Amino acid sequence: MKIKNLELFPLINFLEKVDMSAKASRARTKLVKRLRAWGDEYTESQKQIVLENGGVVDEDGSVSFIGHEENIPKTSAERTELSLETVNVSEDFDGQFKSLKTFFEDWNGVVSAVDAPAYDMLLDILEDEKEK
Repeated sequence: MKIKNLELFPLINFLEKVDMSAKASRARTKLVKRLRAWGDEYTESQKQIVLENGGVVDEDGSVSFIGHEENIPKTSAERTELSLETVNVSEDFDGQFKSLKTFFEDWNGVVSAVDAPAYDMLLDILEDEKEK
């Protein structure tokens, strides 16, 4: 199960909205905990890229490049590259996939338009894991 950095937070948000049975919820909790850790690393890496290029990140996460505007294109390219890097969840989560797969095979909940891409990605990941 590989997830791009830019997909981490939408997936976390979707998973946290779904009411699940106890077994599936336990698997979800473990997955979300690991995804959050990677999300924190991703956020820190983004900040580091900004700082290395002369930018400033304030407490709200807003970025500015006063006096270093020429570094904005380079910073943007590096942050885009970082967002497309993948994390391999399978290595940490392998034993828990079955519970989530079983739950979502029978789940008939409502998915909002905002959550639809994350739900689709999750199903693709679970189907890919099922084939392995």
